[in-house]
Amino acid sequence: ALDLKEVHCQVQLCNTYHLHLRPGDKQVYQLGGLHKFTQWDGPILTDSGGFQVFSLAKLRDITEAGVTFASHIDGHKIFMGPEESMRIQSHLGSTIAMAFDECMQNPAEYDYAKHSVARTTRWLYRCKAEMDRLNSLPETLNRQQQLWGINQGSIYDDLR
Repeated sequence: ALDLKEVHCQVQLCNTYHLHLRPGDKQVYQLGGLHKFTQWDGPILTDSGGFQVFSLAKLRDITEAGVTFASHIDGHKIFMGPEESMRIQSHLGSTIAMAFDECMQNPAEYDYAKHSVARTTRWLYRCKAEMDRLNSLPETLNRQQQLWGINQGSIYDDLR
């Protein structure tokens, strides 16, 4: 964290997907969360994992429930949906958690983009409900964790 302070970094971005796999979000939780793990006292934003799902496009299956895809490490199947993303980010204890979204190909066909934005919006409501539940639990590391939404919309102004 000292090198980030030396360059006047204002917020640290941590990758939910990679931390979930290594060292594991449960291990980070047991160590007291990302702030203690990284010795960073500023804001930490965790992404939702959606981009990694997109980048593994050949290995994914998207449904309303979430996304099943193969680990880039050993190929084992992983399921991640809005609730799983929120649980992982809650374990990490970040300041800001990004909502789980479908990071579509860009540009995408209009109809696909419209469907994807609608699904991402439905997922946002599920993220909010899960975060509210998690933030009410006494064992949650950061019960003031903020949820920020994402909207892709591709190249279409009316979808953005």
